[in-house]
Amino acid sequence: MSISRRTFGALSAGAVLSGCTQDDVPKTGSIRHFLPTSYLQIEGRHQKTFPPPTQMRDTDITREEGHIFAFPGLKLQFSTRGSYVSVEQIASTDITAWDVKIDDEPWKKLALPMGTFVLKLPGDTNAPSNITMVRRTEAWQGTNHVLRIVSDAEFDTPSHLPKRKLLFIGDSITCGANSELSSADGRSGDIISNARLSYGRILGDQLGAQVHLVAYGGKGLVRDWQGLTSEVTAPQFFERALPDDPDSSWDHSQYVPDAIGVCLGQNDFNQDIPNRERWVGTYVNFLRRIRETAPKASIFVINSPMSRDDGPTSKGGVLLSYLDEIVSTSGDAKIKRANVSHYPGVTPTDGHPSTASHAKIAAELLPAFTKLFQ
Repeated sequence: MSISRRTFGALSAGAVLSGCTQDDVPKTGSIRHFLPTSYLQIEGRHQKTFPPPTQMRDTDITREEGHIFAFPGLKLQFSTRGSYVSVEQIASTDITAWDVKIDDEPWKKLALPMGTFVLKLPGDTNAPSNITMVRRTEAWQGTNHVLRIVSDAEFDTPSHLPKRKLLFIGDSITCGANSELSSADGRSGDIISNARLSYGRILGDQLGAQVHLVAYGGKGLVRDWQGLTSEVTAPQFFERALPDDPDSSWDHSQYVPDAIGVCLGQNDFNQDIPNRERWVGTYVNFLRRIRETAPKASIFVINSPMSRDDGPTSKGGVLLSYLDEIVSTSGDAKIKRANVSHYPGVTPTDGHPSTASHAKIAAELLPAFTKLFQ
């Protein structure tokens, strides 16, 4: 997706952090430095986009147009010595959101349907400002098409990304859905999903590792939370850069993880217990496909923290038995089980783990993942 500069100007809205106003941005003719792709650190799956020839200006001919982000927890990092940064984006809905951090300042939530948001910076020529953006929301809540990032000073060469690489595959739990929900604001309409505080991202921070969250709320291994088999499934969106776009094929060689966590089953079991042979067989085949893309990775099969084991015939109990069978029949010594406790939701109508629960889930998983890097 791409739009002309004229159209973008007509659509854009302004958002401000740290007291910068839209009027503080240099006017046309002022020196503007565009962030080179090689200076932008992107942690997470994305789709590159290029401007059509009819929408290029002379200065645009050799520059990439931008990136489309759909998966949750994507992290962008860049540095500049300028006095501001202007991020020009198009959001497909009005409920996408970023968490933004400048140097050591507190994280701030930023949501706007489309347009330009401006970050005011110290403008210290002796030390660059380091900006980090993490996509809070997930694919069904909309995509973010970042067209360009601009400053009034040149951008600095970024530091290297961590060598360790983690991948987490799952559903809304792995996305950090409703993690900031509370009984007080459950109906406020606030953006309460936060992938930055999901268990996978917490583990990445604790282990000093990159993290990719390949997860989609409401989806499962063979069907979605409503029992529909016509919706995209985990084995399908695992192959994509944008989960809802079957043409956005992901090149797995771009990111080969050292360790993988797979947390699926909550949605498949939502309506009723799926057929054992079909579900177990599909899961085993999926793990074999994952193994093809990451030959040396350790893979942990994780149970759902939303599912309670009320006995061997309960949904939770059957799910656990299915997962044990999957590991035992996989024929892969580096595929193991990782158990987490049941964490009830904050409100009676929403069972998603809270921010505090995600931290506890990460703590339960930490020993198994730590052992891999010793």
